[in-house]
Amino acid sequence: MPAEELARLREKIRALPKVELHRHLEGSLRFSTLCYYYCTDVLKIPAAIVIDELAARAKGETTESKADQDSDRARIPPQDQLVEAVTQYFCVAKPTDSLTAFLKKFEHTQALFRTYELVERMAYECVEDSYNEGTRVLEIRYSPTYIRGGNPELKLDEIHAAVLRGINRAQEKYPMAVGLIGIMDRHCEPEVVQEVGDGRTYVRFCCRLCRII
Repeated sequence: MPAEELARLREKIRALPKVELHRHLEGSLRFSTLCYYYCTDVLKIPAAIVIDELAARAKGETTESKADQDSDRARIPPQDQLVEAVTQYFCVAKPTDSLTAFLKKFEHTQALFRTYELVERMAYECVEDSYNEGTRVLEIRYSPTYIRGGNPELKLDEIHAAVLRGINRAQEKYPMAVGLIGIMDRHCEPEVVQEVGDGRTYVRFCCRLCRII
């Protein structure tokens, strides 16, 4: 199929209203968001500098002169190298015969979930991206214990709340129905399962799942 015809077909498919089931929240981090957190969390570059630099790049602006005057900004790799580094660090970009190497990618992502702000941002962007792909009814699956796994100081109640804030903010802007499936990992200790599913957390969580259009 010619490239132009294929591009038109893709646009037609994108424009069709869709139902998407069981989208994994933790696997829906935007690549641009991964780039941001790679710079702040892995390279330890101040957030304000990363925000300014990545925003300038998104606009096509040249920032070499700023980098010459700022040692922190100079540590942000050029865009092509940044894309490669983020892909290698977080993504399974090619087949691997090593389960350990595969699981290491999950550990890198899991380590990012240090704040409720990121959890809320992840939920918001998941809904926004899904809407822009043509989805009008979305089911999101997520694991509060997985999100907390790399950062045990997080509270499950607050993780639930952050996910809901992100979804609710997105639904205020985008007319779509969103439902959630919160899972309990089978390897969790009984007291953790109880914490996830106790009445106070779970009932409040379920009662606010969807806004049906």
